[in-house]
Amino acid sequence: MMRKPKKTNEEDGHPLMQDPVENQRSAFDAYMKNNSITNVKLADLTGRRESTFRNYRNGTTRDMTLSIKTEVANALHVPMTEIFGETMNLTGRRDSTPTVQPGVSIPPDQTMVPIFGRAEGGKLVNTPHPVAYVEVPASLGLAKDTFAVRVTNAASMPRFRLREVLVANPDEGAPTHDDCVIITKGGEIHILYCLEYATNRDFVGITHADPQTKITIANDQIDRIGRVAYIRT
Repeated sequence: MMRKPKKTNEEDGHPLMQDPVENQRSAFDAYMKNNSITNVKLADLTGRRESTFRNYRNGTTRDMTLSIKTEVANALHVPMTEIFGETMNLTGRRDSTPTVQPGVSIPPDQTMVPIFGRAEGGKLVNTPHPVAYVEVPASLGLAKDTFAVRVTNAASMPRFRLREVLVANPDEGAPTHDDCVIITKGGEIHILYCLEYATNRDFVGITHADPQTKITIANDQIDRIGRVAYIRT
C-alpha cells in the first residue's frame, strides 16, 4: 500500500518560514547580474564604497541599512521591491517616505530627515525626491521642512568630511559666521560658510577649501536655506 506524501506547510496553509534578509540579498544579487551592474558602477552612482555592495552580496555583511537600499533604488530609478524583492514590504514610489518593516519602528528619541542631492560633474545637484533618510535626535527640535545633504566633494573640507550628512534647519536661517546649506532654484546645492545674509539681501559666503574666494548667490535664486544644525558621520 502506497503511503500518501506528507503535506507541506504550504498545503496546510502555513507558508514555510523564510529569512527575508537572505531573500533580499538573493534578489539584489540576481538583479545586479541580470542587468550587468557591477559593484563599482553602483558605488559610483550612490557615492558609497564598492565594498559595501561586494560584502553584502557575498554574505560578509548580514544586511544593508534601509537608507542604503533607498539610495540604490533612487540611483537605479526603479522601485525598491524590483531590486530587493517583495519581502522589502516597502512602497514602490520613490518620492514617498520608506515604510519600515513590521516590528521595526523609529526610536521615540529619533526623527527622520530626508536627504536630497546627487554628485554630478564634481558638483552637488538637487534631486526632486529624497535619495535617502537619516535619523537625527528628536531633541534638536528641528523644523518640519528640515532637509539634509551628503558631502560629495572636497569643497567643504577640512570642516566636513566626504560622505558626512549635514542636516539643515530652515528655521535657523543662515546666521553669519556659521555653516549653512543652500539649494538654488536652478538645482545647485551649496555648502558654505556665511559672511553676509539677510532675507532681503543676497547671500555671500565662502567654501572651507577656498576661503579667499567669495561666492554670491542672488536672494531671488535661493529656494531653500538652513543652518547646519547636525552632522551625521
